[in-house]
This record gives sequence, structure tokens and C-alpha cells, in this order.
Amino acid sequence: FNWVGNYDGNYTSVPFFPEDIETAFETTDFSGLEVIVGVNQDEGLMLTSHADDPGLSIAVIFFPFTCAFHKKDFFGIPKENEVTMQKHKCTKLRKFYKVRNAEARPAMTQFMTDSFFWYPADRLVRLLASRGVKTYQYVFSHRGEHNFLVDYMEKDKRVAEGVTHIDDQMYLLQPLINRTYTFNRLDNIVSNFMTTAWTNFATNGRPLPASSPTAWDPVDVNNHQYFNISSASPGMQFGGDYGSRMRFWRRFFESDVEEEILVEDDLDERQDNQKEVSDEVDGDEDETEDEDGDFEDVDK
Repeated sequence: FNWVGNYDGNYTSVPFFPEDIETAFETTDFSGLEVIVGVNQDEGLMLTSHADDPGLSIAVIFFPFTCAFHKKDFFGIPKENEVTMQKHKCTKLRKFYKVRNAEARPAMTQFMTDSFFWYPADRLVRLLASRGVKTYQYVFSHRGEHNFLVDYMEKDKRVAEGVTHIDDQMYLLQPLINRTYTFNRLDNIVSNFMTTAWTNFATNGRPLPASSPTAWDPVDVNNHQYFNISSASPGMQFGGDYGSRMRFWRRFFESDVEEEILVEDDLDERQDNQKEVSDEVDGDEDETEDEDGDFEDVDK
């Protein structure tokens, strides 16, 4: 699970990584660099869609063990406190995500989304932004007609409904893994927006021109926002479920392991925001032709 570059100076006299990654971020000169970093709304479906319902139920029952399988490197726990702190942190995860036997898939999908995709991206963009790199972050939440898991991997819509891993790429690259997609009117608008934004970025170093009515600003570590690529309401934001989930993971990893990392306010905020996100999803499904104007005004 430790899918990062690791310092290998202890194993060779000519290391590929002469220092650990975070030290490299603190010492490297990034001047003149611009970066786009993004994730999709339901990345974890790539993992949870492969499990049948009985399999997920078993995973939920043994969640403390599967959680601990991430080992101490995942949690950053000193070896002498390993067992106690693994149990402590796994309990916090289970409580935060409300992992239960019933309706296990949404909870496990969110857990996988955050641990494998959202939080690593969140930490990366903050590290880059803190070093002065113009970092443009996005979350792709447009639920289009096509779905990679359903169309390419032939998964049942019941277990793959959402905006999963790779779904954003079909709007930028054609063909995608030997498959060409035909878009409906709304999907085509999203595709035009993205290809124009990426072309602008490659040409000018910023996705949207200053004259655009829709702003896509680089990440500010003191006022962190990302660009939500949504056909209903594209624009900068950091609220809702994303904000509460990333604040949880920041404390989970970046505070002292002995410190209490979850307060009741988080749970209350998460319950409120789940309703807000549910309302936003309903809005996406009820989109009308009048809701795509912000995309159509983007010029090179």
C-alpha cells in the first residue's frame, strides 16, 4: 500500500531517491513550475466494485484487521506502540465512516476513496503550494452517460454507479484504452471544457484565462479550495463532505499519534454535509439545458 517513492540510500551507494520525499519537497527549487492535480468523486469504486455483497460483509466484520493490514507505515505509528495505536486508529476510522454490515459498500467506497486517492492528493497539493508551486486542483464529479467500470470492465451498475477512477480521462483522451466514446450533449460540453482548460494550461500555465467568467485559481494553503468539475455547478469550493473528510485525514496523519484525532463536532458536521452532498447529487441528475452555461463561456 506504500505507493510512494522511498529513500533507498540504506541499500545502495547510488540511490535513486537520495532523501525522503518530504525532505525533497522542503529543499527542492520548484520555481517556474505549474501543476494540475485531480481526483474523481468515487475513486474507491474501482476497488469495492470487485467485491460481492457477502464479501464486503466479511470485510466489514473484520474491518479492524483489514484496517490494520495497512501496517504501521500507513499510520506512522512508532513500533513500541504499534498494536495499541493501530487499534485506536482503526476504531476512529470505523466510527468516522460508519462502517456497518448493512449497506457496507458506500462506507467502504468512501474509505478507499479517501485513503488511496483523496488524502494523498490533498497532501501533495498542499506540499506543492507551500513551496510556491502554482497548483491547480480539481475534483471531477460529473456523472455522465458513460462509466468506465460498466462500459469497459462490464460491472453491474448496481455496484459501479458513480464517478470512478479513470472516468475523467474519457473526456480528455479518445480513444481511451482502445475504446472511443460518443457523448451526449451535456457530456460533450464537459469534454469541450476540459480539453480547452488543459490546452490553456499547457500553453499558458493556467487552465482558464483571466477573462473567463468561471475562476480556477491555484491552491492557497491559507484558504484551500479546489475546482469542482461538475456540469451543474462548476467552480471553486472546499465545503461539504470533501472538507470534513480531508480535515479528518489531516488530523489522522499529521497530528501526534497520541492526540485525540476525532471530536464530536466532526461527526455532526459530517451528518449535515452528507445531506448537502446528497442534494448536490440529486441536482446533477436533474440537470437542464440552462445549467451548462458556465462551461460554454470558456475560451482559449
